[in-house]
Amino acid sequence: MIRELETSGAAGDHGELTRGHLSAEAEMLRDGLDLPIRLLPAARPGTREALWRDTLELNRLIAGQAPGPGPISLLAPHLPAGWRADLEAFLELRFEPLWEHREIALLAEGDSRSLRADWWRRVRASRRWAAVGAALNPERDFFEAWDAGDGGDFGLAGRGQDYTDGMAHFQAARAFGVESLLRHLGAFDGGLYLDVLGGDGYVLRLLEASRQRRDRRLMVAEVAPATLHMDAASLAAALDGALPAAGGVVVLAAAPAPGGGHGEAWLCRLLRSEPPRLETSGVFRLPGQRLGELLREPAMVRAGQGAAGAPPDPGGWPAAGGPGSLLITNDISRHMFYLAGLWGLATREDAHSLSRTFNPGSLDGVLFAYGTHHVLGLDAAVREAATLLRPGGRLVVHDFLGKGRVGRWFQQVVHPESRTGHAFTHPSPIEIVVYLLLAGLREVEIFEMEDPFVFAVSPDGAEDARTIASTYLAGMYGMTASFEGQHDRLRRLVEDILCYPEIGNVPRWDRDLVYVPRRAMVVSARRPAGEDAPLSPSDARLAARIAELPDAPAPRTLARRPIDPAVQRQWAHWRGTGGRG
Repeated sequence: MIRELETSGAAGDHGELTRGHLSAEAEMLRDGLDLPIRLLPAARPGTREALWRDTLELNRLIAGQAPGPGPISLLAPHLPAGWRADLEAFLELRFEPLWEHREIALLAEGDSRSLRADWWRRVRASRRWAAVGAALNPERDFFEAWDAGDGGDFGLAGRGQDYTDGMAHFQAARAFGVESLLRHLGAFDGGLYLDVLGGDGYVLRLLEASRQRRDRRLMVAEVAPATLHMDAASLAAALDGALPAAGGVVVLAAAPAPGGGHGEAWLCRLLRSEPPRLETSGVFRLPGQRLGELLREPAMVRAGQGAAGAPPDPGGWPAAGGPGSLLITNDISRHMFYLAGLWGLATREDAHSLSRTFNPGSLDGVLFAYGTHHVLGLDAAVREAATLLRPGGRLVVHDFLGKGRVGRWFQQVVHPESRTGHAFTHPSPIEIVVYLLLAGLREVEIFEMEDPFVFAVSPDGAEDARTIASTYLAGMYGMTASFEGQHDRLRRLVEDILCYPEIGNVPRWDRDLVYVPRRAMVVSARRPAGEDAPLSPSDARLAARIAELPDAPAPRTLARRPIDPAVQRQWAHWRGTGGRG
């Protein structure tokens, strides 16, 4: 039926590129140290076709390109008058930044007093960000925060410009892993969240694009021929399973044309539902080949027909940020802070002093990701973050295993080739567990996460995903000068280091899709409802196992990162009091 049209003629194969299994390095931790490590559930499918479609659409959305010019052009002859412009506006992703590109010059030149004075007014006047005001400390001297030193190695004097230039080539390369982190954090369920190491607002952009994919989508549903001729209200009722409660969807209802065969001709009708608005087109005819082309466009999702009489099933889409989901981007780098403000609400605060800017108990979740190893004194930063959580709020810490393949990438490629080097050691998952427990958090869990780079382009366009991937990777790590004219050497390094052959998780370099596997460690915990909450049985088992290790909380088998002796003493005292000291 429709599924056959969707796959017939599609480029490439439909095999699984992600693997859904722990890597050998994660199994070593699980089995060798007897740690409860699981694979973090992915937010969306990892087949080649799904990765290509999802990544291409997200990139088009964030980059401000028309997310579905193909579908709109294919449907244009059949659209009711005025629908084309409405559909283009309907599919456009709009951000709500607190400043504009022209104002960046004022910030960069230090002549920003008028902008900073207007910042609070802008927050309060924003339709989207006004609710964040209650989480911000009104006594914080934001002038002082904005004027502080450059911050880290992501300033313009470091690798900030290389990173910015690399990101300009592709916006959704890390979407697969970021969406998995956001789902685990709870950011797809509404609430207020903080991305502590948010850089230029990358995670925010992916959250907003994921919301757009849920709330604004073109859907194809196979129906019985008689259904097509119902009045608008009855047709909408028949399609009820494909229409989200919030509305915001355009459905192409399709049925095989009588005597035409499933692959030859289809009768179709468009329905747009955005309550209280409900509109339909007339019934029109589409060749099977044209419908197949439409189904393979990234902006389309197929609502599969279930058993006889069952409503269409819109499955296959990750849940996305609800109307109340808000993510604040924080970063210590002035350059990153300026750029993040072009996408949403940005703050500039040291990870060790988050309570200067944010009120206690004001956040539903806090994320440390894509740079946790840059935070020296991570124990203090975790304690600060824990105070910001509401009861039940989750803290998620993401980083790469220092002695894993990504750690080897940083040591053997990024450190010698980057313009700033990369002399950082990565915290071990055991170290992070200790910090979370000492901060009074509970329900501690350890995961390995699939966190690949994925680059996708239209197979019919002029762009080559392999060139985009090489340019991005060199820029992201500040290695543009080192690999200028040497993208083949960079690719060989990627293929040699960033691969997990023991489970068949290896790079793939096609013209329309590049896939580079990476594995990250994720440790998370929740703030309990009361102070001095007792350890759960699973927390007690985990703490006891760590205490048995010879050099806890940072076994030398995992990292060379120095641990503050005060933390060692605190851990010993905490264990001696059963987790209450």
